[in-house]
Amino acid sequence: MLLKQVERRFVFTGGRHRGKELNEVAKENPEYLQWLFNSLEVNQDLSDEAWYALEDSMREHKIPFAKKRKRKLASQHGPHRPQSV
Repeated sequence: MLLKQVERRFVFTGGRHRGKELNEVAKENPEYLQWLFNSLEVNQDLSDEAWYALEDSMREHKIPFAKKRKRKLASQHGPHRPQSV
């Protein structure tokens, strides 16, 4: 898992941004998040919650999505997006 949720925040667990929070990386290196979004295996590399956090962070920091991708949720109960707290 590339992003791990720690106390309502997502933190990178590996790579050059290991230990940094998602929003910190979005501010410091937005190109990395754009590259990450476009290179991830849609159903394997991130949990649904981490995927949503990545998308939300990119929108919040106005990082363009180079590709449009549809996320297939791991849940079999249909597309349910967790409520932001």
